[in-house]
Amino acid sequence: LIALASWSGRDETVALEVDWEALGLAAGSPAITPAVAGLQEAHRVDLSAVRVPADQGVWIVVSTGP
Repeated sequence: LIALASWSGRDETVALEVDWEALGLAAGSPAITPAVAGLQEAHRVDLSAVRVPADQGVWIVVSTGP
């Protein structure tokens, strides 16, 4: 689980650098935002361009499967 937060007054896009080997995961493992009522909708995430809504956060789950 990756948790990101922003106190910016505008939407931000961030690029995450992941040490896949340290996590024991294959490079480019699938990442999703799980649906959380009132917070975010479920969708796939490109970790090189993660959108963080203004004054909010996002939870990302990285999985071991395709």
